[in-house]
Amino acid sequence: MKRFGTICVLVMVTQLCFASMPYNSNSRSYSSPTPRSGCSLIKRYIMQRPSEAPRPRSRMVRASPYVPPIKRIPLNRTIPACVDSVFIKGGIDLQIMGNQPCNRIALRCAYEDLTVKVCNNSIYISYNKPVSCNQNQRPQIRLSLSSLRQLVVAGDSCVRGCNLNTCCGLELENCGCGTICLEGPVQLVRVTNSGSANICIPNVRSDHIHILATRAGVVRLRGSTNLLLIRAFQEAYVDTRFLCSNTAMVQASDRALVTLKPLGSLQAFASGMSNVYYYVTPGNLYQHTMISGNVFQMGDGW
Repeated sequence: MKRFGTICVLVMVTQLCFASMPYNSNSRSYSSPTPRSGCSLIKRYIMQRPSEAPRPRSRMVRASPYVPPIKRIPLNRTIPACVDSVFIKGGIDLQIMGNQPCNRIALRCAYEDLTVKVCNNSIYISYNKPVSCNQNQRPQIRLSLSSLRQLVVAGDSCVRGCNLNTCCGLELENCGCGTICLEGPVQLVRVTNSGSANICIPNVRSDHIHILATRAGVVRLRGSTNLLLIRAFQEAYVDTRFLCSNTAMVQASDRALVTLKPLGSLQAFASGMSNVYYYVTPGNLYQHTMISGNVFQMGDGW
């Protein structure tokens, strides 16, 4: 090994000392190279400190933190055929399809805070995250039911129903601030609006309907019924002027507003700066007002 090292040093000295001289084309002769000492170069190379040795500069690359993907699983499953009650909580966009051969629930993605639970003849759907336009979007759910008997909505959910089978009567209850629209012939029995939601049912076919509105929400019904009972409080608005009824009984207070169209008889009680407007002359009319309450006829033939 010592002999091999000595040979390497001698070869390096020979290459440094006997370097080729550059050729000068003008004088056609070899110019003398720049004088340099091979021993000095070898000594400088050997005695060079490690700190002075040139080192390749490494590039510092910062690794981005690992963010696990959101767990989203496609969900499309069958639910028991006995389910006819729906309970909703949170910001959810729900579409209910009626007259289906089997009960199914389908949504594009399963969110972490979305809970779906089936118990007896009821299905419970809740979403705990606050809904925003940029981060947390509303889960879109499609629910197919052969029949619907009860619908309870809480939060700012938006519910839309199409071709619902409500032969056993539908009870609708809302305590949120969303929107509920049920299309198709609906056999409505009871509506309770204790929130600020907008409830719209354009085609009602019922024998009797009981409406209870206790906050600044809106209830709009169209169609026909035999008996209509309305109780409105705390600035609630009940619009049933396009709902024909044979017998109507109305109680309004605390700045509530009720409009209706009784064909047979009307019993109206208004108090606390509330107003009751009827758009047809009933056969029998009984009205009682107190504390700036009003019962007015707005027109005939609407």
